[in-house]
Amino acid sequence: MNSILENIDTIRRNKGYSQEYIATQIGMKQAGFSLIMSGERELKYNTLLQIAKVLQVSVIDLSLIHISEPTRLQLI
Repeated sequence: MNSILENIDTIRRNKGYSQEYIATQIGMKQAGFSLIMSGERELKYNTLLQIAKVLQVSVIDLSLIHISEPTRLQLI
């Protein structure tokens, strides 16, 4: 899994969001979101923007840092 996908997954888990919740919020089925998260389907930039919005983080946050499991992001 690449670092962007790892960061999405970590933030999603930290917020207590399921894959199904994220998928619904961005207008996608859970199966499609799962394929993206497993790397079997390409993560399009527009989808990345939508995921970042749901997670309340910037795309830059998702792409530049590696977030470990115990980390909690403080959102402004």
